[in-house]
Amino acid sequence: MDHEEPHVVKEFSIGETKVKIADNFCRNKTEEDIQLILKEAADIVMKSRKRKAI
Repeated sequence: MDHEEPHVVKEFSIGETKVKIADNFCRNKTEEDIQLILKEAADIVMKSRKRKAI
């Protein structure tokens, strides 16, 4: 696995939590690849939210 420095494209805070978004993983991807990555990430979030709701 490559351990390059994060290429941070956005930083913001949610309450006391600092969030940094880096694009290292998707910088050299096609639009189709990016859409698949976003769908997979959304699926993970939705599964987590459903588990918490039970």
